[in-house]
Amino acid sequence: NYGSSDICSWLTPLFLALQENRGLKELKFCRFNPINEELSTAMRLGLGKNSTLELLDLQLIQSGNNDTSLWREALSFLRTNTALKTLAMDFEYHVTESRVATIRMEVPAVLRENETLETLSMNSKDARLEDYLKCVAAIQPNTTLKKLQLHTYYNQLCLDVDEMKDLIPVLKKNYGLEEIPEISY
Repeated sequence: NYGSSDICSWLTPLFLALQENRGLKELKFCRFNPINEELSTAMRLGLGKNSTLELLDLQLIQSGNNDTSLWREALSFLRTNTALKTLAMDFEYHVTESRVATIRMEVPAVLRENETLETLSMNSKDARLEDYLKCVAAIQPNTTLKKLQLHTYYNQLCLDVDEMKDLIPVLKKNYGLEEIPEISY
């Protein structure tokens, strides 16, 4: 585990190098430390211009106190990226759900313009039906997103009959989504 300044010292050049890379298909990080302005810009530039990376997996994301706007900038690469098919973000257990929900709601706005992302996984411990409803409604008219997961595999989303009834009309308006895993009632 590196300190925030240590990890950014090698992550920033790595993301910037992705602008020129023409071979890397998958990139996975474990213990992704709080984002700073330099790293946010590097992610936007490097991933926005990358033409080969198909999977980006950020595991055990630690969240700082003032990083929401930085995540907004970093994730804006989804507007221009034409290669990424899977984006997975898994937040550490201690990151508050309000912080996760705020970061999570930045993604649907940019997905409206994305034509390649097929799987979006933004796992956290306390995802609720409202999070799914907001996310699915916000990505309209995106038709390429096939799989949406906002909760962890070991924390199934349990819905009652009324909640299932709330989910149905939102899904009727979505023409691309094929899978929301681990929902039970």
